[in-house]
Amino acid sequence: DLRRRGVRQQLLLEISARMNMLQHPEEVYALLCRESTELLSADCGCLYWNDARQRTLYRLAEYNLPEDSFPIAHGEGVIGKVAESGEALLVEEYAAWPGRLRRARETPPPYSALGVPVLWQGAVQAVLVVFSRRKERTFSNEDKDLLALLAHLASGVMANTRLLEQESRQRRLSDSLRRTTLMLNASLELEQVYDHLL
Repeated sequence: DLRRRGVRQQLLLEISARMNMLQHPEEVYALLCRESTELLSADCGCLYWNDARQRTLYRLAEYNLPEDSFPIAHGEGVIGKVAESGEALLVEEYAAWPGRLRRARETPPPYSALGVPVLWQGAVQAVLVVFSRRKERTFSNEDKDLLALLAHLASGVMANTRLLEQESRQRRLSDSLRRTTLMLNASLELEQVYDHLL
């Protein structure tokens, strides 16, 4: 048991290091889905971004799931319940669970599900979920703790990638404004000024 825990801790460190090396948010999200699914010997996984103002979640990435997705409201299915409560949720018999998402296209539905919040500064930024289609592979409280730890490691990386993306967008906007100002100042003809402005 100690050896297995040690191996899992080592894997978490390696996953964290790989996420830190990536610079594009989509790559971080895809890696997080794939690695969490494989780390827990699950069959598939996904990551949903939480729009707290609209109380709706949107898929950012998936692993071994159909690419088509739809928004999920707070309180709806495992993903919505985790976003609403801010707590991890473990569902052993998903098909019989009254709160299961009935519009999901996966047939048959997964056997068990495990969802955890990705928290940043006390708020749910995203929800990470893994599913098992096999009856012999149900998730445990240890799995829940491990996935929560992975989500915690990912939260800082996700925040950093978002900050880098915002900084890059601001830099492009500043460059565009500088170029436009130079062009406007270089022309004395009103028609050219209008053309440059457009």
